[in-house]
Amino acid sequence: MTQSFDGFGDVIEAGSGIFGSSDGLEAFDSVRHRYAPEGLVVEAHCGACGRARHLTIDWPEVIALKYNVSPSEAYSQHPAMRQYASPWMNTSAAQARGVAYAWYPQGAVRCSKCGTDFSRALIRPGECDGHLQEARRNGWMPPQAERAFSQQAAGVARQLGRG
Repeated sequence: MTQSFDGFGDVIEAGSGIFGSSDGLEAFDSVRHRYAPEGLVVEAHCGACGRARHLTIDWPEVIALKYNVSPSEAYSQHPAMRQYASPWMNTSAAQARGVAYAWYPQGAVRCSKCGTDFSRALIRPGECDGHLQEARRNGWMPPQAERAFSQQAAGVARQLGRG
């Protein structure tokens, strides 16, 4: 039996990114995230030149994705919530980078340095509640606001047969 030293073990552990230890990590080993009052901040790196790009996913968007609906589907018809109605797509038609089902922002995001498409930040409905716990813990998402966004998103999900 050969013992080998893994000089990258600490990097691999720190690289868990937005997916924790799921198979999404294999597809997006350069994705990191942090929490902020406005939402989940995802940092992805260009696969060609390595330049970082930050994307903030507002807490109401995370709530919609939790209910398996795009924020545009959930909030576009609600006057007070329309500002959070950004369009997202899901990977249901085809696996994207090894991840069977997740949501990602619609539209290509190009690297401003080399013009290459950035890796898309994929978020699964099942991981959203974990992210929202941080917002609750820090008081960034008041319970009554979360309840209102959740009711709206859940209602749309039921109408679309996803609830």
